[in-house]
Amino acid sequence: MSPRLRKIYIFIISIIVLLGPAVFYLLLETGKNNFIMLDYFGPKKVQTENGKTDTIYHSVGNFSFNDQQQNIITQDFTSGKIYAAQFLTTRDSACSKMLRGMQDAVYEYKDDTTLVFLTHFIDTTADNKTTIDSLVNFYKAKAFKWKFLSGNTNSMDSVARNSYTVPILYNSKNSMWQVAQQVFLIDKEKHIRGIYDGTDLFEIKRLKEEIKVLQYEYRTKNKKINGE
Repeated sequence: MSPRLRKIYIFIISIIVLLGPAVFYLLLETGKNNFIMLDYFGPKKVQTENGKTDTIYHSVGNFSFNDQQQNIITQDFTSGKIYAAQFLTTRDSACSKMLRGMQDAVYEYKDDTTLVFLTHFIDTTADNKTTIDSLVNFYKAKAFKWKFLSGNTNSMDSVARNSYTVPILYNSKNSMWQVAQQVFLIDKEKHIRGIYDGTDLFEIKRLKEEIKVLQYEYRTKNKKINGE
């Protein structure tokens, strides 16, 4: 490719990246008849009662962990909010990529009070307070917006396995706890509505766009309830 064509190619890609989210949001607002809801992830069951059939979707259960300010955080923190969650350990080489990706999403919605972010640290020994404090400072994680949660590894595994369907496993070869490098999008009813590769910037971009889809879904529901 010649230098001139390369410059044109880079310019076109830059325009797509810059305008992509705006165009996507515009389509949401104007293409109401073509709106597609996000899927539901995890096990589900069909329940019939009084002749009415309903689908019961998997939901995230309660939890209790310490945040970066050593406050006990439970599901109450996410009540009435959309949130994104991830599990990781500082011993994993992908840790910095996952935190940068989450930081990017946090910054995108830094002024949105209806959205919060949770990062769970799974290794009680490696992910100690000193280590987490340094990460909080480095990534500028404000506790009201982005929680850095820590706790007993067994408790973390229970939440990861039962709520997010991703077990925390011990790798005896490198003596390290491991968990799927994923980010989960959770709706206000605690259902999993999206799963993304936390190490892939394009997947993080998809997360940010699908947050808009989920927010639009709630706006649409509210308009129907209010008869608009």
